[in-house]
Amino acid sequence: MKRRSVKILLTACLAITVSAAAAACGTAGSAENAKGDFPTDQTKSVGSGRMLTLKGGEPDVSLGEEGDICLVAETGILYRKSAKGWQEAEFESYGVAGNSFTVTYKNGSVGTYDMASSVGECTHETLGEPYTVYPAKCVIPGIAVRYCSDCNASFPVVLPATGEHEYAEGSYTCLYCGEANYFKDAQLDSSGRYVIKDMREVPFGGEGELVIPGEIDGHKVVIGKQAFGNSSDGGNTTLKSVVIGEGVEEIEGYAFQGCTELESVVLPESLTVLGADPDNGTLYTNYNSIFEDCSSLKSVTFKGDVTVIGNRTFYDCSSLSSIDLPDSLKEIGSYAFQNSGLSSVAIPADLKLGLDVFRGCSALTSVEFKGETVYGTVGSNPKKECAAISNGCFKECTNLAHVTLPEDIEEIGSSAFELCSSLAEIEIPANVTAIGEKAFQNCESIASLTFGEGSKLKSIGSSAFYCGGTKKPANERLQTVILPESLETIGKTAFGYCTALESIVLPSTLTSLGSDKFDEYFGPFYKTKLANVFYSGTQSDWESKVTNYDKLQFGDKLVYFSAEPQTGCWHWDGGVPKIWE
Repeated sequence: MKRRSVKILLTACLAITVSAAAAACGTAGSAENAKGDFPTDQTKSVGSGRMLTLKGGEPDVSLGEEGDICLVAETGILYRKSAKGWQEAEFESYGVAGNSFTVTYKNGSVGTYDMASSVGECTHETLGEPYTVYPAKCVIPGIAVRYCSDCNASFPVVLPATGEHEYAEGSYTCLYCGEANYFKDAQLDSSGRYVIKDMREVPFGGEGELVIPGEIDGHKVVIGKQAFGNSSDGGNTTLKSVVIGEGVEEIEGYAFQGCTELESVVLPESLTVLGADPDNGTLYTNYNSIFEDCSSLKSVTFKGDVTVIGNRTFYDCSSLSSIDLPDSLKEIGSYAFQNSGLSSVAIPADLKLGLDVFRGCSALTSVEFKGETVYGTVGSNPKKECAAISNGCFKECTNLAHVTLPEDIEEIGSSAFELCSSLAEIEIPANVTAIGEKAFQNCESIASLTFGEGSKLKSIGSSAFYCGGTKKPANERLQTVILPESLETIGKTAFGYCTALESIVLPSTLTSLGSDKFDEYFGPFYKTKLANVFYSGTQSDWESKVTNYDKLQFGDKLVYFSAEPQTGCWHWDGGVPKIWE
């Protein structure tokens, strides 16, 4: 009669954590390489014995010796033999290292058991199919047992880890390997692309770092509309840094809007437009406001040749103090950086600027134009695009003290520098033909206004240099203005409340002053201290060319031009107008 025995063999390292469900397989025989919930407090050791296994039922009283344990495969129940016999033992976890089987019990005590020991001998000719004790998980190998039907000897079989992640409800972190997969719910769209969306409530752990892959399962990734935020509900508040992977070509509108904790963004080479249609670079309303209201955003890195930054892309990014705009950039949409924290900006050559691009950048002190030309939207009815500083481009940049305008611009749009209260000097390039209405309104610090040699200026819009009124301070610094020979019209209240203005030279090309409905208030020099008005033409020119000349009420302040020294005439003296005595 063959003698019955219980025996367990192990051919690879196995670590299983039942309660914590986290372990991994290392090198056989090495406790250092076996990961899992291994005990560290050996002071609570309950001694050692042998590790026995049964397929089912309960261990027979005659089986084993005091101190042995027995694991029942069918139920997963662990028994431990004492002087009173076999008793069920509650345990937290168990693991394997070499031939040692270690158990951590509920009470914190630890037992170490020999898996290589055996009871009796048998030829083991009738081994059955493996019987699973615990199924394999993500990175955790499972354990199965094969039994000899003659002697009931057991032979453990290691089941390879599945590699498949498992998640608790509402969690994006695998229960077993701890790896986060924030894109497990991404769905393919009709074009076969994975669209990232509905991540406003996702809790990003650790440092709040997120890497968005360029592909998922071989399919391109698109960052969808309102993926991480929106204007009504706000943005994800756990997201702090984003690295967008190579391959991503499209970020739809409002994608990160209102992510108030987001501090840094890295954009890949594959992304060539930001806030625009990736197929043709057109500014669409669907691509607005990608990073709007990201109030903690400090760093934006362009790795590729981006050509477009769309409407409101960085609107209200109050912590964004600097940005390195790529030279490949060809267009910045309206309000793109409005109310941002920029303190300086270098604008690439031949760039098209939308409306109010840098409006409200109150920390902006330095603007560099890398080329001689920029393009902008100017006018009101109708608007037009030309070589220009666009309407409202630098409006309310209250700390901008000096700017050198590109040489080849043709117009300065309405309100382009309105409320730039620190601007001290302005030189209008020679190619500028029009200064829009309110272009420099309430720039009360302007002390010097000059025009490039050979100026082509035709018009100065209404309230272009107007300062003050009931709520704003007057300009008390600008004393003299020499307008170029080419100028034809000066709009109503153009220099209103320039209270220090005493001398002005009007060109012989002038045809219109102020409004058709002219009165004192609508006069271009309302509330100035003009004492000397020098006209570069003759009295006949003045009376025949200039609209409303007879309503200006300059009286004896008007001095006509004459090369002959005589009373009431003036001449140039070292570039300064001087009255003949």
